[in-house]
Amino acid sequence: MSRPRTDTFIIGLVLILALSLRLYDLNAGLWYDEILMLTQSVRLSPEELLTTFGSLNNHILYTWLAKLSTGLFGESAWALRLPAAVLGVGSIWATWLLLKDMGWRIAALLVALLLALSYHHVWFSQNARGYTGLMFFGTMAAWSLLWAVRTNRMVWWVCYGSLSGLAMLVHLSAIFLTAGQAAALAVSIILSKAQSRETLVRTLAGPALAAAICATMTIVVFAPLAPAVMSSLNEVAAPAFASGEEGASRDITEWRNPLWTVLE
Repeated sequence: MSRPRTDTFIIGLVLILALSLRLYDLNAGLWYDEILMLTQSVRLSPEELLTTFGSLNNHILYTWLAKLSTGLFGESAWALRLPAAVLGVGSIWATWLLLKDMGWRIAALLVALLLALSYHHVWFSQNARGYTGLMFFGTMAAWSLLWAVRTNRMVWWVCYGSLSGLAMLVHLSAIFLTAGQAAALAVSIILSKAQSRETLVRTLAGPALAAAICATMTIVVFAPLAPAVMSSLNEVAAPAFASGEEGASRDITEWRNPLWTVLE
């Protein structure tokens, strides 16, 4: 058996193992955030979903996938979580694909196996939230960016912009991923050898197109929800008060301090 066929066979077995672990006990009782997402978002009509944010429990694209799943299979815990399980398995495949195409064949298979067996990955794959979707679309975006940089073909830049947009629709924290990739691209272009104006234009055309696609997708979906999103973010950022202190309050501000992240 040739090496590509052997790798395909092995990753197939890994994905079957991953799917089995994620489907096991998928119908366990819902927890608090999942219940909120179900009652505040999934049960809304499609028309209401377009203009109702509800809370930060509404991971937009995941909510639509969960609504589709519960519409097809009926409202149950496993149907609500099914998109997370599928996207979780998909994110393992995406990670293998990215590492393989970077030239790390053995590492790609080992990482895929570790993710398949990872407690945290299994847990998030059984959680009716958008985090495995964020990993899947973010990793696929990185893979398409790899080929966009290698070939500078517009089709790859379109794929990168679209996948980055889907990651943003799952969870707005994807902005940190795209910002990091944009910074890396900018540094790469700056450090490259001097280019003619025409060459520079061709170099920047693809990233500009990808950025426009990602921004357009994000703005179109979030524009009707913008006031509610800002309200939810302000509510989370507001001071929290410690309990058990008579007549006194204490702001819980550590998580808003960038130095706290570094120290942790």
